Amino acid sequence: MIASTRITSALDRQRLLDATDNALTSWATYAPYLEYFRQELRWAQSIPAQHVPHDMVTLDSRVELLDPATGQLTCCTLTLPQSTVSPAQSGSDVVSVLSPMGVALCGARVGELISWPDGESVQSALIHRLIHQPESAQGSA
Repeated sequence: MIASTRITSALDRQRLLDATDNALTSWATYAPYLEYFRQELRWAQSIPAQHVPHDMVTLDSRVELLDPATGQLTCCTLTLPQSTVSPAQSGSDVVSVLSPMGVALCGARVGELISWPDGESVQSALIHRLIHQPESAQGSA
């Protein structure tokens, strides 16, 4: 049994499971880490959007990351693989939630250090701040 501490909004959970299942049926996008991600999602606590913590990275969130090795700040937007959001539209780099970095970002909280495999090495970043989170934006509208 996989014990997961991952939290997702109810809407994100279904969208993530659908995207992961779709990727796992394609030989072009298959990656073993997606099996683990799918299992985490199935065991994840699913909560209504209005109860998502304001400091948690969700789909379509824009986040500022701090590279602990260099101190450099970068921004990215976490999207589904088929998303039409472009870097010009979001003002940052787009990261697919099904990439190793995207899996690490999904559900991470401000102040958390995340890491992911990148070829022969492991990359890491500190979640410095959340610039935009759709769930928070809906609550303030």
